[in-house]
Amino acid sequence: MTQASFISQPVAPLDTRHLTFVVGTGRCGSTMISQLLSKHPAVLSLSEFFTMLHGPKFQQGIMDAAQFWALLSAPKPRTTQLLRHGMTTPEFLYPLSDTSRFNAETGIPAILLVTLPHLTDEHEALYDEIQHVVSKFPAARIEQHYARLFAWLRQRLERRVCVERSGFSLSFISELIRLFPRARFVHIVRDGRECALSMSRHLAFRLAVLLELASEAQPEGSSSEVQQLEEQIFEQAILKQEIPLEVFGQRWSETIVQGLPHLAALPKERVLTISYERLTAQPQLILRHLLTFIDPGLVDETWIRSTAALVHEKPLAWKDLPAGEREALEVACQPGFSALKDFAKDTAQSIYYRASQA
Repeated sequence: MTQASFISQPVAPLDTRHLTFVVGTGRCGSTMISQLLSKHPAVLSLSEFFTMLHGPKFQQGIMDAAQFWALLSAPKPRTTQLLRHGMTTPEFLYPLSDTSRFNAETGIPAILLVTLPHLTDEHEALYDEIQHVVSKFPAARIEQHYARLFAWLRQRLERRVCVERSGFSLSFISELIRLFPRARFVHIVRDGRECALSMSRHLAFRLAVLLELASEAQPEGSSSEVQQLEEQIFEQAILKQEIPLEVFGQRWSETIVQGLPHLAALPKERVLTISYERLTAQPQLILRHLLTFIDPGLVDETWIRSTAALVHEKPLAWKDLPAGEREALEVACQPGFSALKDFAKDTAQSIYYRASQA
C-alpha cells in the first residue's frame, strides 16, 4: 500500500483491548522496556507520548481536528526553555542541527521531540502524514482522538498492538484508566533508593522539584512572578543546585502510595507488575512473561534471546552513599516500600523485589 493510500484511508478507532500502558515512578526502567519493545516487529512502541502532551492532566470536553492537532504539534514551553538554555536529556531524540526543520528558537513539536523519532528515522515525514490524517478527524472527546491516532499508526507501521510508555506515568494512572477503561497496564517497580538517586541526577526531575519548591515558597505569586522564578532556576544551573536526596525519595514514595490503589482496583488479568531488578537479572524469563501478558501471539523465542542480550544488570549505587545520606533516603522511601508490600499481598501480584529485602 502506498503512503498516499494510508493517508486517504478512513481511520477507525482502536479497540483499546489492544492497548497497553507501561507505568512507573520515573527512573524505574520503563524507558528500557519501551526501547526493547520498539525492536519487536509487531509492537507499536510509543515513548513519552502522554508526558510530552499533558503531564498529569488531560483536557476535557469535545475537541475538533484543529484543536487536537494543536495539542500534538505545539512545542511545550518548559521543554523549549530547556533547549534555549542549552539543556537536554537522553530522552530527547529529535536531532537538532544547524539545518534541522525545528530548533530551540522555534520550539520542537510535542510528538517530534521523543515519540516519532523513537518509531522511525523518517520522523518528519510521519509527522506530516499525521497532520494530514488528523485534519480529517471528526470532533470527539480526546480519548476518541487518541484511539483513532493509535489505530492509524498501528496500521501505517504494520504493527499488531500498541504500547505507550511515559515517564512518571504512575502519577496520572487514574486519568489513563478513566480514558481507556479496557486497556492493560504493565507496572514496573524499581528499588526506590535507586530511583531517587537516578532522579537526583536527571535534568527533568531536578527541574520539577526545584519548580515545586519555588512555588511552595511563593504560592500567591502572579504568572509573571512564577515565570521569573522559573527563569532564575534556569540561570542558576539546574544541575548544580543542591537538593537533598531524600526529597527525591519522598517523591518516589508519594507516587507509589498515590498510584497503587488505582492499579489494585483493576481486574487482576489487566495488571502485570514486574521488577526492574529481576528483568535485568533474568531478561529472557521476564521478556517472555511481558509479551505473553501484552498478547500471547507476540512471543518469539528468537526475538527474546536476541533482545535479552541487550539487558545488563547494574550494581546498587545507593549502598555507596555516605551513612547519613543513606539513612535519610531509607526513611523517605519507607512509605513506598510498605505500600508495595501491601499491594503485592492484597492483589496476589508476583513482585520479585530483591531490594525491599536488603
